[in-house]
Amino acid sequence: MTESTTQSSPGKGRDLSIRGTAGNGRIYVLALWASALSLVIAAGEASFSHLSARAAERKVLLLPQNETDETTRKELLGALRSTDQIRSASWISPQSLAQTTSRGVPSGLWPSIFADETAWLPWIAEARMTDPLREADAVAASLAALRASGEWELVMWDGAALKDDLETRKRVSTVLLPLGTVIFILGMIGLFLTPRRQGGRLGEALCAALATLAVVSIVLGAANIAGVEIERGTWILGAVAGFALAGLIGPMLEKKGSPPIHFKA
Repeated sequence: MTESTTQSSPGKGRDLSIRGTAGNGRIYVLALWASALSLVIAAGEASFSHLSARAAERKVLLLPQNETDETTRKELLGALRSTDQIRSASWISPQSLAQTTSRGVPSGLWPSIFADETAWLPWIAEARMTDPLREADAVAASLAALRASGEWELVMWDGAALKDDLETRKRVSTVLLPLGTVIFILGMIGLFLTPRRQGGRLGEALCAALATLAVVSIVLGAANIAGVEIERGTWILGAVAGFALAGLIGPMLEKKGSPPIHFKA
């Protein structure tokens, strides 16, 4: 058989190119590069989303400065909800507080230590912050304003836990950013050094994109089965990143002036 040349029609050339992609080394380099980068991106997104969700679930507990009646509680709650960085707020009644506290005490010991009536317990407000991990400085400013307002005797917030989350996010970034950079550079070098087959850009992009999406789906699915909660946004980001790298960006990376390899028809 003769080599495919310009004598073949464009349509036939493209068809032969797509069918001949299995022997194109660029596809494997491209799929490996795109899959690795997509998984690094997905790992970063999953880590940051988990830390953000955990920080947002932490509660701020607020003890009023004075005894409160129903009208005062409504006013304080409205002021809380209008405060910057507070997502939601509600009151914990003395009865609910007693039930919550009693869970940490043996059932037989609770009545002998505390009276049955709950008049001695205060009303306590609880609030959740909007996005404490991404807006730690703004959250700190809002808490400082609440403490200085004079309406609250005590404002309790686990700042140490948020600091730990921020340090964890920093460590994750310290690992993933250099790793992603190295993978990106090595993949580009591999693509520039690996020649493309004649007319193979379309087949290369299609096959590499499908392979990348398959690898990303398998890895994220395995992580989900293993008990790692993968949010929908992480799946979407990994798939979009993989498709963009393998189907759009990667096929454009080739060494200029390097003649394509012809293949047997």
